[in-house]
Amino acid sequence: MYSHRKIITCLLITTFAGLKLVAQNTFQSNQYMLFQPIINFSSASSYNEVNLMSFYRNQWTNFKGAPTNFGLVGIVPIKNNSITLGARILNETIGVHNKTEIKLDYAYRFQTNLNSAVSFSLSPKINIHKSNYQLIETTVNNDPNFNVEQTSIAYPNAEFGSYYYSSRFYIGFSTPNLFYNEIVNNNSYSTQFSVSKLTYYIHSGYKWTLNSNNNLYS
Repeated sequence: MYSHRKIITCLLITTFAGLKLVAQNTFQSNQYMLFQPIINFSSASSYNEVNLMSFYRNQWTNFKGAPTNFGLVGIVPIKNNSITLGARILNETIGVHNKTEIKLDYAYRFQTNLNSAVSFSLSPKINIHKSNYQLIETTVNNDPNFNVEQTSIAYPNAEFGSYYYSSRFYIGFSTPNLFYNEIVNNNSYSTQFSVSKLTYYIHSGYKWTLNSNNNLYS
């Protein structure tokens, strides 16, 4: 049997060993603590029933080109709940750019004792990036830099996640893009693995028992 401290230490060591934190440009979300599989599918292993969830986020309303987000997430536990399958569709629009992520998810849970478990997930995905340059207003008529009406490109990637949870505590780590995609021009892209360009999500929480009827979550 593993102690909580040993499991958390192993997760942190494998997460941060040799990694460098940099600024990120990934799908934006909030309130994910209410449904953590949005950012880390390995947390879906803590659910023992079929779940379906959707959300919509509209930021900076009444500003032209303001960010909007939409997501749909489904999870299905199988094989005595040790394996969890799922799918996620996330869409984000910022200005003239629209990005859609379609993910197929797999998570496996290792039971460490009766009240705690650790899980890992892998999620291959397709990113679809569309840009409508007709919406850009320029001061130059027929500006050659924006003479393309609309572009669309699709490219593959994958997501990895790990998650430890008990009856009172949880901690999770995920990287939303295992590979670095760069759009070379409007019709092609390059893909490479670069540790320095990885981005990460880390989330954690604890349940404090106040009395027999009330709990405090942080």
